[in-house]
Amino acid sequence: MNNDAAMGRVLPDLMPILVTTGRAAEAHAALKQIEDLGDCGRAQGELASALYAAGEAENSLRLAIAIKDAYARAWALRKMTETYARFGDFKRAAKHVLAAARKIGCADAFHRRETLGAAVAALAWAGDGKAARAAAKEIDDEGEKASALAEMRKIEAWIPAVAAGEVPAEVAGDEERPSVPAEPAEAAEGVAADDVSV
Repeated sequence: MNNDAAMGRVLPDLMPILVTTGRAAEAHAALKQIEDLGDCGRAQGELASALYAAGEAENSLRLAIAIKDAYARAWALRKMTETYARFGDFKRAAKHVLAAARKIGCADAFHRRETLGAAVAALAWAGDGKAARAAAKEIDDEGEKASALAEMRKIEAWIPAVAAGEVPAEVAGDEERPSVPAEPAEAAEGVAADDVSV
């Protein structure tokens, strides 16, 4: 394994440590040492999440959107959505991730669908069922659209329990699920949890 490969595998785990110890500039400099776009993109995604947690929301989003590798960018934007939701910043997550998804060209349909799916989840946590359905409507694959809507309905069903301070077993036991936000928004008014219309 060469130094670039080692750096690409280790650096993502070091990003939060570098940021919390006041070494964000060193983290940015380390990114330039990684040649593989995928490895660099994963490291940028971790750095973006760490910057957000440190209070640099706009810089973190700019960094995530600028990732060159399409897969790493989609992954980072999805992770940003989860990070925003974890900190209760639903509106920022929904607004920015949806805008980023729309910037991904239709020629890159897979990554566009992934990022739109993240936007649907962010909008659901924000309690905006109407906007979540509108974002889901932009997903060009019927199976992926159905999956995003199913995720939205689960989130809408969990919001009352989370608001009451309870963590549903499905959320607590699912490593793939975004962390439950500390203070979820109210569910969207007039939207039934079993409504599948888009």
